[in-house]
Amino acid sequence: MTYKANSKTAGAARAAATEIATTPEIAEATEAVLPVALQEKLAALRCTLAELDSVAVGFSGGVDSSLLLYLAHEVLGERAVAFTVHSYLAPARELHDADAFCAEHGINHRKLELPDATLESIKNNPQNRCYLCKRVIFEKIADEARALNLAAVAEGSNLDDESDYRPGKQALLELGVLSPLKEAGFTKLDIRTAAHALGLSVWDKPACACLATRLPFDTPLEQNLLKRIDTAEEWLIKQGLTQVRVRVHGTVARIECDEKGFLRLAERAFQKEVHEKLRSFGFEFVTLDLRGFASGSMNSMSKVL
Repeated sequence: MTYKANSKTAGAARAAATEIATTPEIAEATEAVLPVALQEKLAALRCTLAELDSVAVGFSGGVDSSLLLYLAHEVLGERAVAFTVHSYLAPARELHDADAFCAEHGINHRKLELPDATLESIKNNPQNRCYLCKRVIFEKIADEARALNLAAVAEGSNLDDESDYRPGKQALLELGVLSPLKEAGFTKLDIRTAAHALGLSVWDKPACACLATRLPFDTPLEQNLLKRIDTAEEWLIKQGLTQVRVRVHGTVARIECDEKGFLRLAERAFQKEVHEKLRSFGFEFVTLDLRGFASGSMNSMSKVL
């Protein structure tokens, strides 16, 4: 039976998880001291995974799919297999992180390369790009899962994903891909709190996303440009800007970052260093978005335009 948290339970879990996640005691968190509602979600999720018998987990290396994969492996052992589909649309650091997580936990990790030809339909970055890309990725995972006689395919969406523009959800529905975290009522905060309690090093890993999200819709997804964006973000991360995006509008690189990043960028010497470095990557103008980091900001811009 698939578990769905009712609104009262989900609300209680959010409130309790917020209390844990915003206090110094989070450093001492263990699964035993999690809020009862969140413990119930974890128990229900484990039951759901056990009923699958075996599963292929679409694994990006982010905290959501990491928690799902860790629990699937805990419950199903070698019958839980991680699949990471890589292409020029994915930040290089994500494949490295996915590899490291699976190695750390002894999880079977299958890395699948997505040929450029399979991405032909999204090369001009249409507004339904996410649907087309998600469809290609999970068709490939489903084919591999069938070859290994795995009973199901699952991915790491959560309840908070419902609030953003995510046309890829339709592809998951069409292909019968399961979203166990969402079905169990997990929010992003629930996932981070549970991952911390379970000792997963990725519990506070900043969210990442496909490199195509750095460009406005209908801007061609040129591999060289996406590589330059990835390189720029990698460099900024190494300078201490952990939650950062380099959005590109023509010759302009627009940096989005969190409060910590703003403090770093308040240093005039560092501003000059960033300007010179990003110009060396081929961006003529380098700007800082005063709004700060905003997940899916290109989506909201397309709605305004």
